[in-house]
Amino acid sequence: MQNRLRNACGFTLIELMMAILIVSISIAALYYMYVQGKVLLEEQFHRRLALEKARNKMEWLKYLERTNENNPGHVPLNAREHGVEFLVRPDTANGTVGIVAQYVVDVEPSPGGQSLYETVSVIYSWEEPSGREYEVKLTSIY
Repeated sequence: MQNRLRNACGFTLIELMMAILIVSISIAALYYMYVQGKVLLEEQFHRRLALEKARNKMEWLKYLERTNENNPGHVPLNAREHGVEFLVRPDTANGTVGIVAQYVVDVEPSPGGQSLYETVSVIYSWEEPSGREYEVKLTSIY
């Protein structure tokens, strides 16, 4: 009878518990990576939206440069502005949190007082729900 028990194939309780522990740790790590990937993907989407909004503001400034009757070929200095707008509007139906971005449009004349060109900057800054702060800045010379 003892001979049969020694030759029996199978796993002990300790071996099964260790296997379950290893699999559980692996699943927890994979879930954490999935959640972090989802957060980073959403933040990347917000950066793309901010970049798109900044490009639209730059295009608007190009239009102002072309239509400036007082000083053709130059962006008017009164094009400076700052404000707040939504990158993402809150949506309670699917649980989307609204992201509010601050923006600044700055027009600086060329150094030395000569009106050869203007340095134009558009900056969007915001804070993600994760607590990370981001800034998108476009600068151009007209």
